[in-house]
Amino acid sequence: TGDYPALNWETPTASVNFNITPANAVLSINDATYTGSCNVALPAGTHSYTVSLDGYTTQSGTVTVTESEGVLAAAPKSVPVSLEKDSTLWTDVHFAVTPDTATFELKDGETTVQPSEGEKFTYSLLKNHNYSYTATADGYEDESGTYSVETDGSNKTVELKQVTKISVSGYKTVYTQGEQFDTTGLVVTATLSDNTQKEVSEG
Repeated sequence: TGDYPALNWETPTASVNFNITPANAVLSINDATYTGSCNVALPAGTHSYTVSLDGYTTQSGTVTVTESEGVLAAAPKSVPVSLEKDSTLWTDVHFAVTPDTATFELKDGETTVQPSEGEKFTYSLLKNHNYSYTATADGYEDESGTYSVETDGSNKTVELKQVTKISVSGYKTVYTQGEQFDTTGLVVTATLSDNTQKEVSEG
């Protein structure tokens, strides 16, 4: 303002509510970004915005803030945005998990991907995207890895190796009464269903 800077909190604003679906879509407005539904404070003027997310059709629009006798008002005050999937970018993928009682988690970065409704181990996934997965089951070695439609196709086999035997060696076996158990040198080895062996160091 003139020769002096104006701080953000000194600038009169009007609050605009953006109601955004999906929840991880990104709103870009006035060189700032927000994730999901939020309230944004806007000064007087016309403000362009875009809402985008990989695999969805981007939506754009404007919000106008006017001033009357020192009071700011936004039009519209509430902006609903619901992005539509671009069906050409998605495909259904089934993970054949053995055993089928295993707990299976698929992630897109830090976000857990939910399976298709009514389907176990079946997901709607982006064709040009990388995902990570983890499968766990009692009595089996954990299995984890990465997945992409372009590399692995629409069917992915995830087979956990069962623990068939556990052996313990290297530990002290003779003690004086009252002496504490000594784990020095103790080695736990698991034999898996493919006849490989793995030293267990934790858990």
